Amino acid sequence: MANLVAWREDLERRLSQTPEYLAESLAFDLSLEIYGQMKELGLSQTAFAKRLGVSKAYVSQIFDGKTNMTILSLAKIAKALSSDLSISMKARGKLHNHSVLDFPRRADTDAANASSPPILQATPTSAESASYARQRNVI
Repeated sequence: MANLVAWREDLERRLSQTPEYLAESLAFDLSLEIYGQMKELGLSQTAFAKRLGVSKAYVSQIFDGKTNMTILSLAKIAKALSSDLSISMKARGKLHNHSVLDFPRRADTDAANASSPPILQATPTSAESASYARQRNVI
């Protein structure tokens, strides 16, 4: 019996280190936060769906973990809940929480574009981002 318990603990430890486990855990935690914000505002799933401009079925999918939300959809959810959205990545032992203001804007990088990595050269303006989102019709 001790071998079975040790095997299970080892399996759980190894699984908890996979990207899939992390993604499911983050989605679960996020759905709890969304639900908590809805309740604070006194919103039902139907009222939340209406604010968000989606079907009640889509909202149910969020809580069932059946949807892979984009950053844009998270921003729309935050707006519908009158909430701020913060995305951070935690390096082991150190928290990196960058504001949008921490990243260079197109005007700030024009002079550096010749030697910049491609990611800085392709920084879209907010109008380009909005246009792209409308074309893709993403939530």
